[in-house]
Amino acid sequence: MRRSLASYFLVAFSLISAPASLFAAIPSEMLLPGTTKGYLSLPDPQALKQKWNETQLGQLANDPIMQPFVEDLKEQLKAKLDQTGTHLGIAFEDLQGIPGGEIAIAVIQPEGDKKQHALALLVDITGHLAETRELMVRINANQIAKGAQKSVQQVGSVEVTVYKLARKKEGPEDQYAYIFIHQDQLVAVDHLPTAREMIQRFDGKGRDALANMPTFTTVMERVQGDGGNAALVRWYVDPFGYVEAVRSMQGGRKKRGTDLLKVLANQGFNAVKALGGQLRFADGQHELVHRTFVYAPKTDGKYRLAARMLDFPNSDDHQAMDWVPRDLAAHMSFNWRIKESFEFLGTLVDEYAGDDGVWNDVLQSIKQDPNGPQVDLRNELMRYAGERIVVLTDYHLPIGPKSERLAVAIQVTDPAAVAKAINKIMEADPNAVKHEVEGQVIWEIVNETSTVELEDLEIEGAGFTLVNAEAEKEKEAEKQAIPNSAATVAGEHLLISTHVDFIRELLKARAADNRLREAADYQTIQLALQGLGAGTDCLRYFTRTDEAYRPTYELVRSGKMPQAETVLGKLLNQALAPDEEGTLREQQVDGRKLPPFDAVRRYLGTAGFFTRSEADGWTIVGCLLPKEINQ
Repeated sequence: MRRSLASYFLVAFSLISAPASLFAAIPSEMLLPGTTKGYLSLPDPQALKQKWNETQLGQLANDPIMQPFVEDLKEQLKAKLDQTGTHLGIAFEDLQGIPGGEIAIAVIQPEGDKKQHALALLVDITGHLAETRELMVRINANQIAKGAQKSVQQVGSVEVTVYKLARKKEGPEDQYAYIFIHQDQLVAVDHLPTAREMIQRFDGKGRDALANMPTFTTVMERVQGDGGNAALVRWYVDPFGYVEAVRSMQGGRKKRGTDLLKVLANQGFNAVKALGGQLRFADGQHELVHRTFVYAPKTDGKYRLAARMLDFPNSDDHQAMDWVPRDLAAHMSFNWRIKESFEFLGTLVDEYAGDDGVWNDVLQSIKQDPNGPQVDLRNELMRYAGERIVVLTDYHLPIGPKSERLAVAIQVTDPAAVAKAINKIMEADPNAVKHEVEGQVIWEIVNETSTVELEDLEIEGAGFTLVNAEAEKEKEAEKQAIPNSAATVAGEHLLISTHVDFIRELLKARAADNRLREAADYQTIQLALQGLGAGTDCLRYFTRTDEAYRPTYELVRSGKMPQAETVLGKLLNQALAPDEEGTLREQQVDGRKLPPFDAVRRYLGTAGFFTRSEADGWTIVGCLLPKEINQ
């Protein structure tokens, strides 16, 4: 079963229906162990629900035009939540109306042992004891009906209900759920020693609680913000421990070959000890504000091996340049010591390949192979790399799986030398085609396969059917051509794009009224980020969420989401992909129930964030601004 902290957020968010009590139970971080590797907390579910409904996103979800789709989505989410709930013996929908305060979900690695795992749910039931006891009766009936075996175990002064869950055919071990009510908390855990330790912490025993862990306290302190509105969502992850715990939940690592997690740890990326953050909604100026801190302390003032690539210098120049067009979905500018990072890449490549000399062999082959480009990457290309990188995204019509266009502009210190190296590389590539546009050389990589055959996904009712429903002519029109990538050196930048036509457009001269930096929404976001602390940073990001989300929205609406090549689409497909590698997932919601995008666009405002390199990690702060409903 795939799990992510985002999926646990969906679980917890589905519970926000009861008012918070004046008297709260013990905070979850004081009950959870220090070996907690993933943590999500909703301190005040009722306030979260109220604030969410005040946002335009909340208004969109409540708009009657969205209700058919929202109801369909709820059914799909319910199925996902129930899969998670089976580990704890609780159907999450049964918790509606129960919380009196905080809801928290945690992924735990007992004893720090990568072969162990635990999942815990804590619900503050202050003022809802009677409803909770009724819930326990329903849980019992549901579990007995599913074939579970019930027993009761006394742990200290607490009576714990134990369910030996009905064993699945593929399950390697028996699974148990331990549920108890104590001091205004409903607790469900799937690991007995963890349940026992949590009960001890109710009485103040055990200083090894999550709240006392230096990584947790450091992260939470660094995301406090201005102390104004209270955070409505808090989260925390120990990335390496979290992946190990999730692997254990899934029965161990399945893939053969090199373990990338182990490689990254060996290469020094385990310097990233933890990351976490807070979310706030509807504060009067912003739809939402998020604050994140990535805690990565250096040893003796530096990282080691390949982790030395994590070098993102701050600067105060992230303004969109004159050649950047006004009509974009997103613009990102960040700083990275590319030249130095190239030198640090070798140990990572060698370890991943299992050969200490493979990186140098690759460089030598590119330099000396008579059938290759014969380019010295280090001295003819990388030595001229600057430190600023700009990433641009937009899309072309009609919308299809490959409509999103991406371009990367890398600052270079000697454009002529870089152009010479690029020419040598491209001239040796049989798929490269040279174009000259007003004296500017553009290299296009023409894909050998011109089309991709894809069956149409037609969703009928609650089921899914693979059919060829359209007429032959229409089906041919829907075949998606693989875009031809392209590269050129223009001005002080090496431009690389997924679409050659995007590069052609970027090379056009810009009038003042056609520059992104002059756009009102772009300038508004810059001011908003400055108000949140932006200044001298290593990254600055701007996006028009209506334009950024449109390709993915249209793909969902047309039933082609699983084939999406958009950035957002790939993220969603990765999260929702089937366990079997190479299997194209079926679209889980009926996109035909979505209204035309113009009915949704008016709810989607502009957003942005900045990242600042710190001595011990990175601070990330961003916001989403409201959009004028009638514009």
